[in-house]
Amino acid sequence: MLSQRQELILRLVVEGYLSSANPVASKQIAERTDVEWGPSTVRAELAALEAVGLLTHPHTSAGRVPTDAGYRHYVDLMLATGGPPAGVGVALELSRLRREVDEAMRETSQALAQVTDLMALVTAPPLGDTLYVHGLSRLLSAEHLADLPHVDELMGALEGRAAVLGVLRSALAESSVFCWIGGENPQPELRSVSVVGANYGLGHRNLGSVGVVGPLRMDYATAIASVRGAARELSRYCETVYAA
Repeated sequence: MLSQRQELILRLVVEGYLSSANPVASKQIAERTDVEWGPSTVRAELAALEAVGLLTHPHTSAGRVPTDAGYRHYVDLMLATGGPPAGVGVALELSRLRREVDEAMRETSQALAQVTDLMALVTAPPLGDTLYVHGLSRLLSAEHLADLPHVDELMGALEGRAAVLGVLRSALAESSVFCWIGGENPQPELRSVSVVGANYGLGHRNLGSVGVVGPLRMDYATAIASVRGAARELSRYCETVYAA
């Protein structure tokens, strides 16, 4: 159980690292106007967070970066406190497509990839059993490539769409947003990345999933808001297509 001070410092490290890609030092945190503790206190808390496995530090730097567990704690705290702030997410309007299910899935994957700048995945309802993928070039862009340590393994998993489809379909029992961070991924080849997704469907019956794949150092707030919004719009769309 972390103290409120540790929760804040962990959040500042995660968000600082997400925005800069550089380890976050105690001095950076202590110099913030919204932090009331000096560098020595911050250093002690950073050491405590590292001791419990939420942070680590590269050998060449005095700053800290999040571990998989640190990202997990950050995401869990975000979801427990209401999720990402309003104003981020994906804008979709699928009702005009009427019964063009294939086009609705394609448009959703394209919109997700564009908003998150990651690779987007959408699984069709069980009867179709199809995986729609968009944005692979975004995932492999220069901006993200340095944060993808095992590109060959990742590409192998993504090219074998059946395995990725199976992973997403295994999450159909989830009732809300799901997030697999690094080693949490059920597919070994995906354990160097994070998968953020949400299910869509009819009432209490999930029909498929939408998700994004990105490096551990991804904008989790935008990813969560985007998949949640896309799933909500696909659920509305499915009501018009399948409920009739």
